[in-house]
Amino acid sequence: MKLPAWMARVNRLFLATVIVPTLLAAIYFGLIASDIYVSESRFMVRSPQKPIQAGVLGSLLQSSGIARALDDQYSVHDYIISRDALKELNDEFGLVKKFSSKDIDFANRFAALDWDASFEALLKYYRRRVTAELDSKSSISVLTVSAFTAEDARKINERLLAMSERLVNEMSERSRRDIVLFAAYDVLAAEKKAKDAAMGVAAF
Repeated sequence: MKLPAWMARVNRLFLATVIVPTLLAAIYFGLIASDIYVSESRFMVRSPQKPIQAGVLGSLLQSSGIARALDDQYSVHDYIISRDALKELNDEFGLVKKFSSKDIDFANRFAALDWDASFEALLKYYRRRVTAELDSKSSISVLTVSAFTAEDARKINERLLAMSERLVNEMSERSRRDIVLFAAYDVLAAEKKAKDAAMGVAAF
């Protein structure tokens, strides 16, 4: 029995949009795709507060520590996916070589056909493998690293945490220096006011 023309078209459409893509996906994920391992860490940034402008809102934020902590947390996020962090990781672990391995399937391999093996291309690829996000409910950052061996994922994650801690320590040290500097300015201003007051009393 010959099918009507519209049913034949429907069958061809169903074959092209459902059967073939499903079959290709099953072949790729079942036989070709490389195993991907994910390492996840959670951390929170706490740092000394810098003096901020006076005012009701400023005082509330300073007393709660909210503004300072979130600012530093976002700074760490930006650093994790930055060129500087990638360069340090690449120098230490050889990410280009690891992510260009022939053991990795074509779709997931970096510079699979050597179309673009530049540092900018590596940065885009790196940002697919590494993410840093903030859980708005708990204010805890979630660092996720995916790689093609469990050891690589763990090592990169641990190294990023160490690098982030170093950054936070540097920012904290700068904050402490700023606090001391602000305090010194306050002392000088208070001394000047006291001298001016003493001279005014003497003149009176």
